[in-house]
Amino acid sequence: MTSKDKLEEYLTVGVYGAPEIKKEEKIRYLGLFRENVVKGLTFQEIQDAAGLFYFKLALKKPHVDKVVIRQDILEEKRRQLIAITTEKSLDFKVVSSEDFIGDLAVVLASNEAVNSKDISMENKPEISQFFKDNFGKSLCKDCLEKAEAIHPDLPKEFKKISFFDKIMGIKCECDRGQK
Repeated sequence: MTSKDKLEEYLTVGVYGAPEIKKEEKIRYLGLFRENVVKGLTFQEIQDAAGLFYFKLALKKPHVDKVVIRQDILEEKRRQLIAITTEKSLDFKVVSSEDFIGDLAVVLASNEAVNSKDISMENKPEISQFFKDNFGKSLCKDCLEKAEAIHPDLPKEFKKISFFDKIMGIKCECDRGQK
């Protein structure tokens, strides 16, 4: 390489910045390399009523060290995602760029290369509309058993109606005609 080539390269880096490795990959995976991504959730999955449940399931995957959240997500959902991530003592960052492509809204990643074959949440449990409409509400024992049949962690998303609740007149959502 001649000194003229070196000078031209130096000027190019000075004007345009250093060339990025796998730039297309990084704008698809919210600034991360694909090899570090463990799971990714789309805008549609995260905005679904069961989105936070799907997120909690994804956090249980091995090798998850950090969470990258796209700023385009509704603020309430973003705050909930951050709270769950903080509760699990994981690092997180919120990112924004007009260059991002694709529909990934949240990426769960490792600090090391894991090369996950499938980062999608395609194998997520199919949750009925009844449960989606009643996340966080009080349910009876029968409803909680049905939730457990869908996924063992699903009943944790609801409150169990206690004997005291029954005395106070609190009823299961299924008794209110929503079933």
